[in-house]
Amino acid sequence: MASLPAALADATSSWPRRPGPVLDWLIGDARWLPDGRTLLSQLSIRLIEAGMRRLLAHFGVMELPKDAPAPPATRFVEVRDRSYYVYASERGVFEPLVRLGDDVEAGQPAARVHFIENPAREPALCHFRHRGLVVCRRALGRCAPGDCLFHLATDRPAPA
Repeated sequence: MASLPAALADATSSWPRRPGPVLDWLIGDARWLPDGRTLLSQLSIRLIEAGMRRLLAHFGVMELPKDAPAPPATRFVEVRDRSYYVYASERGVFEPLVRLGDDVEAGQPAARVHFIENPAREPALCHFRHRGLVVCRRALGRCAPGDCLFHLATDRPAPA
């Protein structure tokens, strides 16, 4: 039986503190709380469960059920330049209008920034400048001009 990869073993050795980079990647939409706990979406839980089952099957710890769905195809992406980032234009409370993993179009609204000092003021809209895949989203609710709200990635050919 093979041993766990060092990166995964290192990531899990820090529990119950915040896990390392491997689990940060696996649990991309988690919200980390100051005491080390986290809040997960149902999508994250399903992805983690499926991935861990495949990992344990790969190392011979368990067998995959015969009706286990095939893993999704790998999607190769890249963030081309700074224009694929969406930044806050105003100070306020950030309301995302898309989720991680969504495919978006150029010009599509990305977020609203609500003005807590003036609730009667219409929220400011922030838009995507390109089409792409949402790969990163700001976790904090408060934002100021220049704060990064989203990163977009675009498809690229698979490495040879």
